[in-house]
Order: sequence, then C-alpha cells, then structure tokens
Amino acid sequence: MKQAQNIDKGLNKMNLIELKDILNIFKKYTRIIIITVILFTLLGAVISYLMPPVFQAKSDLLVNYSYSKNDIQEISVNEIDTNLRLIETYKYILKSDRILEKVANEMRDSRTIEDLAKQISIETNTQSQIITIMVQDKNYLKAEELVNETAVIFQKEIQNLMKINNVQILTEAKKSIKAVPIKPNHLIYTVLAFLLGITVSILTVFLKETLFATTDSIERVEKKFQLPVLGFIPKISLRTKVKHQKLTSNHLPAKTLPKIQDNIPVIESYREIRNNLQHAINQEQLKTFLFTSPNPGEGKSLTAGNIAICMAIYGKRVVYVDSDLRKGVGSFLFNLPAKKGLTTYLEGRADLTGILQTTEIPNLSFISKGADLYNQVELLASKKMDQLLEQLKEEFDVIIMDCPSLIVMDAVSIATKVDGSILVVHAKKTKSDHVLKSIQTLRKAQAHIQGLVINYGEIDNKKQYYE
Repeated sequence: MKQAQNIDKGLNKMNLIELKDILNIFKKYTRIIIITVILFTLLGAVISYLMPPVFQAKSDLLVNYSYSKNDIQEISVNEIDTNLRLIETYKYILKSDRILEKVANEMRDSRTIEDLAKQISIETNTQSQIITIMVQDKNYLKAEELVNETAVIFQKEIQNLMKINNVQILTEAKKSIKAVPIKPNHLIYTVLAFLLGITVSILTVFLKETLFATTDSIERVEKKFQLPVLGFIPKISLRTKVKHQKLTSNHLPAKTLPKIQDNIPVIESYREIRNNLQHAINQEQLKTFLFTSPNPGEGKSLTAGNIAICMAIYGKRVVYVDSDLRKGVGSFLFNLPAKKGLTTYLEGRADLTGILQTTEIPNLSFISKGADLYNQVELLASKKMDQLLEQLKEEFDVIIMDCPSLIVMDAVSIATKVDGSILVVHAKKTKSDHVLKSIQTLRKAQAHIQGLVINYGEIDNKKQYYE
C-alpha cells in the first residue's frame, strides 16, 4: 500500500514537472505568441473590411393549388403530399437553362447563364411547401431585381410546363438603400484570425522546441543530454570600431578576458566555468581538457582561450595547445607566431622547449598548431602525442587542448588521451540533434565528457544590472 502511494506521488511529481516545463516554454515565447496573435487578429480584421460587401435578396414561393371557398373542404392529405413531392421537381426546374435563359434575356446585362447559376441558390424544406430563391450580389439592387425576376418567370413557366397553376409568390424582395451585407462578417473573420494566430504561434513554438530546438536553455540541455552545463557565456559585444567591421580571426584578441574587464556578465560566466573545472581537478585529479564543438563557428577557440586565461590569472600553471591543425586560430588569439608548433614536435623536428611560447598572461604558456599538414589525424593519434601530453602534465597544472569541431575525426583522436572533453555549443545556432550526434561520437570513442559550455547566450536581466 505504501509502495503504491509512493508511486502515485512520483507520478504526480512527474506530471507537475512536465506541466512546469510546458509553462516555462510558453513563458519563454510569450512575446512571440502575443505579437503573432495580435498581428493575425489585426490582419484578419483589416482584410474583412477591405473585402467588397456581398448582399443577399430573397423571394419566397408557395407551392399550392388555388382553391375556391367551396373547394376548401375537399383538400385531401394526398394533394398536400403531391405538392411537397413537386417541390423537388420545381427546385431542379428553377435552375434549369430554360428558366435561366429567359431570366438572362429579361435582365439585359452581360451575365451569362453560368453566372446566374452561381448567383442563384434554392432552399427548400421537406416538411414545408415553401421554396426560397436567394441571390447574392455585390450590389443589393441587382440582387433584388434578379431574385424577383426569377420568381416571376418561374411562376409563368410552370403554368406552361406543368399545365397547372400551383405556384404563388409569397414574398418579394424589397428595394432598400440601407441593406445590410451578409458577407464578410467582420466579427467571424476577426475571431477566426485570432484563433489562427494562436494556432500558428503554438505550432511555431512546438517546431522551435522539437525539430528546430537549439541549446539556449541550461535546464533543457541538462535534461535532454544528461550532462552538466559548466557555464553559460553571453555574447561578447565589441565596444570599439571593430564591431562595425566584418569580424575575422584578427579580432579575437579584442574578445579575450584582459580586453573585456568591464563586461561583468562575461567575466562571471568564465569564473563559473573555472570553478566547475577546478572542482573536477581537485576531486578527480584531472589535468588535460579537450575543447571541441558540433560545428565550426561556435566560439570554441575563444572559449578555450579565455578559460585558459581565467585559470592562469588565478595561479594555475596553464598551457593552451592549438590542436586544430586545420584552421587553428590560437596564434591570432595570443598574437604569437605559428611557424613552430604542435606539428613540428609530432614530426620530431623540435622538442617541447622549442615549441613552447610564453604569453602576456602570467602562468599561461602557448603551443601553436605549427605548419599545415595533410596527415593530421594520424599525427594526433600517434605515440608522439602521448609523449607530449605526459611531458606537459609534469610541467603544468592544466592543459587546454583546442581541437577542431566534430565534423572531422581529429578531436576523436585526442579524446581518448585526455582526462575530460568539453563540448562548446552556440546557444542560437547549434541544433539539439547536432549536439546529440557529437555526444554519441565522443562516447563511441569512450571519451570522458566533462560537460557542455553554452556560448552566445542571452544575458539574464539580473546580470544585466551589473553591466
């Protein structure tokens, strides 16, 4: 009994969590939903008022024999049934070419039989002897004239066709200058546009959170991938003339921590990552960290460089190794030469002292990628790489390996050699399925994934206060 109660409590808790997640999603997109609904509603209302009005005129016909006062007592049920059965026949005759042709001749305008057939509609009831002729037109006077003319011609033609006089005009359409249009119904159009706006906004939110889901939420990322988010870094905006130019690798130094000391939210974000890594270093005796990303252009190198700087500032002996042998930007980041570097060492053309460079940051050393080669994967997977890492572990507290994105296999070659791999993702651009694929790639290589860093995030309102 107690176990069942615990299960019920667990299920209720899960339902509350799911409901909370849904509410958080809608809260996140509140502005989009409100704007979409308002735009659709206004658009629907405007369209309804721009549409030309359509008027409707009616004329009622009674299908019944004309009886004298002496014959009224002799009306039988069979005769009424006969009149009711005739109504369906009359309904067909009313829209036949014979009637419509005569109506067209009388109207004397450009409308054809086909045009009249579209304008005229017939309404009947199986329990009534009434036939209602309805005509819709943008001009009420034309609608009134057409419906009355149709009723008169039909009444005359029935006498010739059926040889009986059992159709009486019960009501005629009256001329009116202030006729009310039946279409468009402004209220209905506005309500439908409002409902369509809600539907479109909800569908947009659903698609953004499923098919086009990005990594802009710490809670969603941790829940979806079951990995810790080490930090959430806001977008670094350049406050110089550089921001008006096309950004290149040459502008990377302007985004390093020493250059953005006044950007408190960014500084605090890197401190948080440093603290998380420091905890792993202390608890798990980790030293070597690989930085990679699902796709190019997600800020991996800048993130790795700033974390290296942050840890060096707080007393750790750090080395930043530009392991991106294809398009490494470490030399631009620290404004140091790239001629001798990692490839020089891996090819046996230099020792560690020959490739190790000092930076302007105390406690921070740098190894460039070296000359461009075509056998990057083989070099990174070589025993020479193992030898380098062992040497670096003896001289430094923290080794930061800046590797290419996971669209190539370079990072996988090193992932098994380091203590922890860190995946850097772009909050606005990186799709969830790309992150999942990257995680699967690293796990398949039996790499230890330390966590994720979310880059280019939106600044929290509370953090904006300190900017």
